[in-house]
Amino acid sequence: MALQETRRQHYVWREYLRSWCLNGKDVIWATRGAKPFLDNIMNLAKDEYFYEIESIDKGKIRFIHDFWLKDNNVYLKYLNLRWVRMFSELTDDGFIKALNINDADKTELSHYIKTNTIEKSLAELEKTWGEILRKLIEFDASYFDEDNVIKTLFFLTMQYYRTKNIKERVLSAANKFELSDKEHFKFMIESTWPIAIFILANTLAYSIYERDEHKLVFLENKTNEYFVTSDLPVINIYNGIDIYNKTLGSEKLELYYPLTPHKAVLLSPEACYASFSKIFIDETSVKIYNNAIKKQSCELIFSHNEKELL
Repeated sequence: MALQETRRQHYVWREYLRSWCLNGKDVIWATRGAKPFLDNIMNLAKDEYFYEIESIDKGKIRFIHDFWLKDNNVYLKYLNLRWVRMFSELTDDGFIKALNINDADKTELSHYIKTNTIEKSLAELEKTWGEILRKLIEFDASYFDEDNVIKTLFFLTMQYYRTKNIKERVLSAANKFELSDKEHFKFMIESTWPIAIFILANTLAYSIYERDEHKLVFLENKTNEYFVTSDLPVINIYNGIDIYNKTLGSEKLELYYPLTPHKAVLLSPEACYASFSKIFIDETSVKIYNNAIKKQSCELIFSHNEKELL
């Protein structure tokens, strides 16, 4: 059995990072807090089997329902339970054992399913995300009808939750709980996290849509400073994370997403903005947004030149 697995799994979409690459190549400036360096985007913002998922048994399904879906209304719970059902069925050990194939193939297939199910699911989503990213970069307000607004919200929230940064922050927050069985709680958080990515992104996107107070604002930068990005490409300007309430840790939510060295978008509830307005921002504002990106990064900051990383 020859399965084409992906070992190096990226938690920042490589297609997104290409806007910062040099001369159309896959090379980008990056820093881990020291001297900037050039590297191929294939080698950055990735871990081996980052999205690996173990079998989802009934205990984990109960935990997902009682914890990750706790505050969902009936309709949202229905939407999110579809992710749970799909991934729990795919990772069911009993399903593989029942197949009429030899033991070696069963072992290989089991490994592939656990290490590549989430990765391949994201790859399928990325096929649809290309158009969304392109329309954002083009500042094409006509694209964002009701259906595409919903898809765009999910796209943006997924770029937040799929990252190593958020995974580590969630696990760190889980470690601070004073519970009678803290180790079991941490185990359940970590083992269900690959599914929680989809649940939390979908829940936040749904919440933003239902509130109907956020505006998509296009930011154009024609200064001598350039937008940078990081291994957390979408940030909440009002920073924080609250694992127990499954929020970004602030009642106020303003998402910022740099698109290229010259363009970015805000998803903002602030009254000073109009929906789909385009704002030319000054050099001071560029520096403020860049500092916010740098502050909330996990390990890596990216730029199309060295100067912005010094």
